[in-house]
Amino acid sequence: MRVKKSTLDRVPMRDNVLWIALSFCALFAALSRPAAAGSAPPAPADSAVAVLNREYLPAVLDMIGDARRSVRIIQYEYVSYGAVREIEKAILAAARRGVSVRMLVDDSVRASRKNVEWLAKKGIDVKLDETREYREPGDRTTHAKMILVDHQRVMVGSTNFSDKSISDNNEANVRLDHPAAAKAAGAYFDELWNDASKEPAVSPFRSADVDLIFNRQYLPAVTQLFQTAKRRVYVVLYGANVGRPGSSVRELIDALASAVRRDVDVRVILDKSGGSFAEKTLKFSQEAAGAMEKAGVAVKFDSEEVITHAKVLVVDDAVVVGGTNWGYGPLHEYNDINVIVRRPDVVGRFAERFLAMWKGDQRF
Repeated sequence: MRVKKSTLDRVPMRDNVLWIALSFCALFAALSRPAAAGSAPPAPADSAVAVLNREYLPAVLDMIGDARRSVRIIQYEYVSYGAVREIEKAILAAARRGVSVRMLVDDSVRASRKNVEWLAKKGIDVKLDETREYREPGDRTTHAKMILVDHQRVMVGSTNFSDKSISDNNEANVRLDHPAAAKAAGAYFDELWNDASKEPAVSPFRSADVDLIFNRQYLPAVTQLFQTAKRRVYVVLYGANVGRPGSSVRELIDALASAVRRDVDVRVILDKSGGSFAEKTLKFSQEAAGAMEKAGVAVKFDSEEVITHAKVLVVDDAVVVGGTNWGYGPLHEYNDINVIVRRPDVVGRFAERFLAMWKGDQRF
């Protein structure tokens, strides 16, 4: 029985090749075309990446540039100048694509207020965490620095939206392509967006190799890490204030002292930058350094030539990165977010940079 040939079978070979080529081009164009806003973003592979110093700006622009549904930002400081204007352009471009953008900014930096007003006039859903003209005792500081995209990718760390922070400081962040962690970060954002004056009802996010800790969850998590450390504890802080006897910072120092007695390699690097604001912070940090050294902890200050604004704790095979300094306010009152990563490549990079600074490198 004769089988009827298909249409494709009757096409001459040269036309067949042409048809395949055109089909491939059409497929390639479809795959290359940006997805419409509101479409489901592709599920990213879970990953964690250290984002240090000058790596921050391209990382932020990449995240916001890839956003398809939503961008959520929390910032302690928002000063429109230099590198920050590049971020503003990316935010406005995302909004023009139909991406939902929300940004929450702490009200304590006066320069941030006028920039929030400017961005709001451009159509961005942005607001201060408090709306009073002057801060009052008991007002909560929103010190977190977080960027969340499509509830799939999140970056947390120490970098403020200021040109100094982005272009010059020693800063440390971690970007997670981790939908489950991003979902927890989204819940935290929503709590602060609704009322930043209240303690957010968000549980810590825990997984095999990545945790997110919020606000008051930092102190018990870090204390436990110090108490169970077996090999090394490397600490980088912008500021530390020991406060009164029995304070939480003294408890952290006691945990470091206990680690020293267990023959753990414990070292601390503190910022020594100048300037009128930093003078008070430096005074507190010098007192903290004295308490640490008395407890047997090795302490160094960084170069006066650079601001080390990073907050990093390397403890054995884990690293804690975020925005929390050591003081009563940061530990007991501020809104802040930190990430704990237990991935060898990430932990290894932070440990390597710490040891380089310990040997005299100015840059983290």
